[in-house]
Amino acid sequence: MTRLAFPLAFLATTALSATLVTAIASDESSHPAAKPASTSPARAQSHPTRKPPLSIDSSTPTPQQTYLIRATLLALHDANRTGNYTVLRDAAGPTFQSRYSSADLAIAFSKARASIDLAPAALSAPRLSAPATINQQKALILSGAIPANGSSLRFEMEFEPVAGHWRLAALAVGTGPAMTASR
Repeated sequence: MTRLAFPLAFLATTALSATLVTAIASDESSHPAAKPASTSPARAQSHPTRKPPLSIDSSTPTPQQTYLIRATLLALHDANRTGNYTVLRDAAGPTFQSRYSSADLAIAFSKARASIDLAPAALSAPRLSAPATINQQKALILSGAIPANGSSLRFEMEFEPVAGHWRLAALAVGTGPAMTASR
């Protein structure tokens, strides 16, 4: 697998405007069946038993996670196309902003500009290679791939919560063999 990353773990790319959801790991907020039942007596009588929530394929990201993945990769795509990483850096989380300048990002992604096409992120659905997790620092970790011309555009992302929004704190991108449907 070809992998391009800054030496310090991941590279951050962009701030994203998806709202912070405290139950991100199970993503209960986006599934109507997972919402708590009303406590009103009339409501309880009309729905005495509830079906358990549907099982979720852990390789399929939630709509919010899909948005975070696509928006991040497309923001990096635009920065690579223009060579201008200022907006990318300014939109990133505060941890990343304090670590890297726009010039650092241009250097770090110089190989990606020449060798990795990020456009498939706009059209193909991402697949997670591991379930989304929240680490001890309350950062959301997403890793997986997007099919791209017979191979896969691979990614690892870390988002930090900032003022109720997920802002990307780290990113690694690369290419590799196509992911298979069964893992």
